[in-house]
Formats: sequence, C-alpha cells, structure tokens
Amino acid sequence: MRKTVIGLYILSALSFSHIVSAKNGGSNKLFYQDHGHWEDNHGNRGHRLNKMLRRIIKSNNLTGDPMINRNVPDIESPKAQLGMDLFFSKTLGGEIDSACVTCHHPVLGGGDNLSLPIGVDADDHDILGQGRTNDYATTNPEGGPPVPRNAPTTFNLIAWDKFQFHDGRVESLDKTPGANGSGVSGIRTPDSTFGVADPIAGNNLVQAQARFPVTSNEEMKGFNHTQYTNQTIRELLAGRLAGYGDESNMLIDLNHWLEKFRTALANPEGSAEELITEQSVSMLIAEYERSQAFVNTPWKKYVQGNKRAISRKAKKGAL
Repeated sequence: MRKTVIGLYILSALSFSHIVSAKNGGSNKLFYQDHGHWEDNHGNRGHRLNKMLRRIIKSNNLTGDPMINRNVPDIESPKAQLGMDLFFSKTLGGEIDSACVTCHHPVLGGGDNLSLPIGVDADDHDILGQGRTNDYATTNPEGGPPVPRNAPTTFNLIAWDKFQFHDGRVESLDKTPGANGSGVSGIRTPDSTFGVADPIAGNNLVQAQARFPVTSNEEMKGFNHTQYTNQTIRELLAGRLAGYGDESNMLIDLNHWLEKFRTALANPEGSAEELITEQSVSMLIAEYERSQAFVNTPWKKYVQGNKRAISRKAKKGAL
C-alpha cells in the first residue's frame, strides 16, 4: 500500500518510549521525550536538518494533513453508522461465518494482526485476530491459508487517489489528487478490461474495493456459492438482507435492515428492492471506511511548526 504523502512513510521511524543520553566525541548529545516530542540539543546539526527538511516541505507544498480539501464522512452520520453495521455483519458472508470486520477490525489497527488472514471456515467464527484459526489448509484449493495476502488497514483509505489492493487491481483512471478515485474517467476493476472503467465500480476507490471481498472464496464468499459470478453473489447478498432473490428467507426479521436503509438513505417509504441493492450496500460500507481518517501525527505537528515533534532519525529518514 503506497501513500503519496511523505508523512505517512516516516511514522515507523518515530520513537515514543524512552530517554537517551549518549556521549559522542567528548560532547554530550541529549534527546528527550515529552509525549512523543523530541529535541536534539546538538544545535548546529539539528538546525541544518530542520533547514533542509523545511526546504523540501515548502517546495512540495506539504501540510502534514492529507485530509485537507477531502470530504471526510462524519462517523455519526446515518450513512456511516449503517455502513458500520454492515461492516460488522456476517450476513454478508456467503456462509454467514465472516464479515468485513473479520480481517479489518478498528481495534487491530484496521487489520487483523495476522500474517495471513483467516476469512471463511474459521474454527471459531467469533474469534478475530490472534487465536483465529482454521483446519482448512489441507483441502483448500490454493493449498494454504484461506486468504493468500496480508490484510491491509482500512485506516485513511480516503487518502488514496490511485488504486486499492496490494496489486492495484482497483485503479482510478484519472488519479486526480484529492479525488479518492472519483474522476470522470472512472475506475478499473477486475470486472472490467484492463484500462477500461467498470461502469458499476461505484463513486470512489473505497466503494469499488468494498465490492470485492464478498466475491473471494477465501475472504467472505466461501466455497458453497461457487456457481455465482462476482455480480450475482453481490446481488444475492443484498437480496438476503432485503428478503428477495435466491435466499429471500434466510433472515427472520427483514424489517431490521429495511428500516435502517430507509433512515440512512432518507427515504421512509422506499421498498426493500429499491433501497437495499449491492450498490447501496457497498456505498454505505465505503462511507464508514472513509470516516476512518487519522492524521493527528507527530509529522503533522512538525510540518506545522513544532521542530521537536519528531526525532532526528525521523528527520533524516524524511530527507
């Protein structure tokens, strides 16, 4: 996962835990911490670093805040709240044993704290993160853990303007800075030809990405719905929520979801078939994911003038 903002690359160089005093060439160099703020008392050297870094910051018009001029959804909004409900619901799993949150829990940094995720067929469907196991590896057609790639974080997805997924298979054809993929040229997905926009990809890269975990056998679809294509499995799951289609009788209380969609979409008289569609489901999940914007970082404080916000090593890393 790549970021276009330099600040998001250097966080790994930051240190938050201790005081170091080192003697070097007969002079004492002192670093001290105050809630993540560091200062190098070796005056001239520290001044040169700051000067060089300030020049780069100025020349690239960096603000330290990639959310400037982006319309970040309010987590308290009805759409984001319903999106969170859908994100946490195993009803969208083909076998009702996995959800979006299975591999992307906010408490686990928007991931799952596993090297390779375990989506479907877990030994205990309700355990997330460390301790989530499965015994399916011996019969898995791919010969390994159910999901063959590490789960990327959902945090700050709204800041991505070029692509989604490790291999970039959901790609903005415009790559307009600040647009999150919503340019006029559209978004390419695995459902469209390379270089050609998918007409139903959605409004932005996050919505386009949110439409694909349910199509993956290992992530959410499972191995008992293989007769469904990418699009028909999406429609099946939307119909499951709404009470129409092949699994219209799966849920007992169909009004549960209908009332939530009516509220979130401000359509109190709308029918289930009208409101609960694969497009609205992915849009709402994307609203929740796009609300996960976390940019109050030491780098932001440094860019905005606090020279002590990051360590000398972090400054050298930025250079």
